[in-house]
Amino acid sequence: MSQARYVSQKLAFRLDDYWINLRPREVEIPAAYLLCSIPSQNLNSLLPTIDDALELYLRVKGEHKKNTFLLIAKEQLLI
Repeated sequence: MSQARYVSQKLAFRLDDYWINLRPREVEIPAAYLLCSIPSQNLNSLLPTIDDALELYLRVKGEHKKNTFLLIAKEQLLI
């Protein structure tokens, strides 16, 4: 019985090593050349800002909620 356990653990470790080696070392991001390291600012944009979106979210979802809901929603933007 102990020999079977030893052999099964040895095979499990070998299989784990096999799967780890299949993972790519560096993941290529498709269309990475389109990403910018510095966000652009379009002052003429008609899209809502994150602050506008938060205000709308709190107005719609935050009605009749406790202050903790509001604090957590605002905190999530800082993450």
